[in-house]
Amino acid sequence: MQGSTSRILIHVGLLLSALAGASLLWFAMIAPPPFADEPMPPASTTAAVGPPRIIVAFRNDDITAFSDPAQESTILAAFRRHGVRQTFSIIPNPGGLPESEAEKNLRTAPILDSLLRWHANGDIDFALHGYTHRRRPRSAGEFDDLPLSEQVDRLRRGKQLLDRCLKTDVHMFAPPWNQADDNTIAACVSVGISQFCGYRGATPTHGATLINTNAVLFPDTNYEESGHELPSLEKVLPYARCANGTVFVLVFYHSRRDFADPGRFAELDRLLTLLTRDSLVTIHQLDDVAKSFPEQLSSYNIAGLNLLQMQEAEHTAKLTSMPLCWIAGRIGQQCPMDSTREMALDRYYRGDYQHVSTLAREVIRMYERQQQLGRFCFAFVLGVIAFAIARRKDFPKTGRVGAAARIAPFVCALLTIVVIVAVTITGVFSHSRAADLIILGSMVAVAFLLGGFAQLARRQRS
Repeated sequence: MQGSTSRILIHVGLLLSALAGASLLWFAMIAPPPFADEPMPPASTTAAVGPPRIIVAFRNDDITAFSDPAQESTILAAFRRHGVRQTFSIIPNPGGLPESEAEKNLRTAPILDSLLRWHANGDIDFALHGYTHRRRPRSAGEFDDLPLSEQVDRLRRGKQLLDRCLKTDVHMFAPPWNQADDNTIAACVSVGISQFCGYRGATPTHGATLINTNAVLFPDTNYEESGHELPSLEKVLPYARCANGTVFVLVFYHSRRDFADPGRFAELDRLLTLLTRDSLVTIHQLDDVAKSFPEQLSSYNIAGLNLLQMQEAEHTAKLTSMPLCWIAGRIGQQCPMDSTREMALDRYYRGDYQHVSTLAREVIRMYERQQQLGRFCFAFVLGVIAFAIARRKDFPKTGRVGAAARIAPFVCALLTIVVIVAVTITGVFSHSRAADLIILGSMVAVAFLLGGFAQLARRQRS
């Protein structure tokens, strides 16, 4: 009876192993990579029609009740000398305090009178910059991946606090770290915020105008927003001057961080002089850009969204295809994705938004093929591990070589599992890549299953 039960377990285990092996091969060679979104349709040609013009706007982030009014006044004066108006993104409750206490802090803040005066003079406009501007555990920002109801609650409380203290109606939202999702934009619309100013691109939403930034003010104070580095204003201007139509250069900076060095003021004055003397450049406030160029902004946003999806595909594919890229680099072959990706970025900053979308979709298809090839190689390695586990008793029982051969499969599989668990818990990878890691972890488990049951069957037969 016991032998019969053992044989049944072996047969069931072998059947499960066969199914798992078939699933592994399907995953390796057929399943599409887990890219988060399908590429958006190509942008319209509207932005490329008409005379060349460069639309520039500025956004100053992280203004709080604790901002230094003297420093902000000095920076604003530099912009004012060149007739440049800008948007101040304000954090309503940076300490995460009870709402009444946060409102008291803002109402009694030394900078409040200055903000009201600058706004009354038309020098600045306001945007809501999160609620607390605090990253949540295992998240890249404050709002992304929160339920819609919670995002609505935070946005409503933040907007009401700013509206009361600043005596205005804030209708623009700039997410902290430029991290948001589709729920964030939907939440903005539901609380009466009609303008969303994030990073490069976002999913079009009815009732929201998307005015996403694509450059930083100074090159050596760059911020890796959404895991992607943004170029500086001065770096992208030569590309924008080659535009055949409307091209947007929408810049964000942090006054507290970017102007810690007093020499930055001279650099700012030089940049603003360069802009105001350029016949192709028109400097607007972000609110004016949203109202004056809605159709062109749509093309610009879709191109930016395609770029983000292209870069996400790159990061996802590297999870399993990095060894392939390394081998290609060692033999001196340039990866075709690299040149096409650089071409897409080049076209983006030249304002050729339709071409950007076409190139981005081409790159995503390349990364899909690279991902599938990488998965196949990974599956092959796991198959070798499974075979080694099943045959490890065939190695010599004595000596270091034999011991290493018997232990190596378990060590490799254990290290893989540890890495997968570590990066998943710490949130190093985006959600699509974390999902890929979980699947790869399952593949490691399959390798153990295949090897273990094969070994058990061999032992039973002997």
